[in-house]
Amino acid sequence: MTFTPERFCRLIATAASLVVFLLMLQESLALRKGTDPITNSVRSLVRQFPRATYAVAVLIAWCSATCSGRKTAAASSRRTEWVGVAMILVSATAFGTNAILAKLAYREGLGTSQTLAFRFVLAAFGMWGLALVLRQNPLRFERLRLLTLLALGGCSTSPSR
Repeated sequence: MTFTPERFCRLIATAASLVVFLLMLQESLALRKGTDPITNSVRSLVRQFPRATYAVAVLIAWCSATCSGRKTAAASSRRTEWVGVAMILVSATAFGTNAILAKLAYREGLGTSQTLAFRFVLAAFGMWGLALVLRQNPLRFERLRLLTLLALGGCSTSPSR
């Protein structure tokens, strides 16, 4: 196995995705148990080192863009680059507000399952709105792919008791 720049970028992007997934999983489990999630420590590190955090975010975005493997005219346009940067910033901001909004929801009396359901419903409305604005049909999937996605969503969001 030889390491090409593309494989190296894919490795970094995959590792970053795994770390984010594990942080989100640990945060959900910690909030369910009523303990502080690890992401609180991560947020304090981000506040201490904002430039390094920004550099890591840019590196991850660059790796994921480089690893897409598609060379199209649209991908090289400046507008597409700015849309990508905006999406990264919105995503990072939304992830950073998860714990804050969860604490506010708990203060108002919502439970963990209710808070997660509310968060997913808001995300679904946002994604539908984005699909409509971009004039895309989010229901245009092959039947097998749609069933696979629904199964994955059900497995990853169902409460374990």
